[in-house]
Amino acid sequence: MPDIFPKSFCWTKKYKFIFYFFGCTIILYALNALLISVINGFKEYKKYIIANILGSIVGLIFSVILSIRYGVSGALISVVTFQSIVFLLTLAIIHKSYWFEWREFSRKYSKLVAGRLGHYSIMALVSAIVVPVSQLIIRTYIKNHVSITSAGLWEGINRISIMYLLVITTSLSVYYLPRLAELRNKIDLRKEIFSVYKLIIPLLVAATIVIYFLRKLIIQILFTREFAGMQELFGFQLIGDIFKMAGWILGYLMIAKAMTKTYITMEFVSYSGQVLFSCGFVALYGTVGATIGYAVGNFLYFVIMVIIFRKTLFNYG
Repeated sequence: MPDIFPKSFCWTKKYKFIFYFFGCTIILYALNALLISVINGFKEYKKYIIANILGSIVGLIFSVILSIRYGVSGALISVVTFQSIVFLLTLAIIHKSYWFEWREFSRKYSKLVAGRLGHYSIMALVSAIVVPVSQLIIRTYIKNHVSITSAGLWEGINRISIMYLLVITTSLSVYYLPRLAELRNKIDLRKEIFSVYKLIIPLLVAATIVIYFLRKLIIQILFTREFAGMQELFGFQLIGDIFKMAGWILGYLMIAKAMTKTYITMEFVSYSGQVLFSCGFVALYGTVGATIGYAVGNFLYFVIMVIIFRKTLFNYG
């Protein structure tokens, strides 16, 4: 088995206490996530934004204070404990909401609700496994067949995509996903989907054009001079980002309607395809081949999504 850790990496029990802290506070982390999701579900966007802003501020304060006081150990403690305080703040924000009642916390266990939530848990678990594993495979392939420097460039361009697409995915999660979940009529679904396409895709195309022409400046701001070679990776990566979001707009429909089997199948098909295309094009064109594979994989994902939801989109069949 290949050694995937740096030679300087050393197993140690020094930080095992972090897992004890996390074990004690994970219930509060889960409760805070639950309340945030409920706020989002009831479309109380003002409270949703306030809760998230406070969470970020508390996380920053915890990280700074504990890092200064205890170094790495303090930073790790802050990561696994600040959600405890955030939960209390979220509770204070929503305790007067019309839908909030303390007795909801003491209701009997519901197999029906657990079964429904189980579908979403399975989908989240699959994504949590498939996505990093596929990226690890591609990164390792680039490192072994091109160079470790090229693998770093590829990782850097991925980070840029993640950063600016986060603005769009957050908006879709806050408004679009709950909206899809509440719609039952195909006509209303079609209108909502196309309205999002009309808003998101032109903005995304404009953003990618700006990013492409400012790519040198972006690299200088976010990275060091060693990442200058990343410039040649932007073209196909940004094209892939457009197709990725075009596919995700339809992909959210699988989540909203709890299409678990379809979602899991598409996750495996999508990321397996990206691995195959990326590795294949890397063998032909070097590091830029990984971004070509990314673009091709996301284009095919979008096409398959259109085929799956053709009846909803085009009102036939």
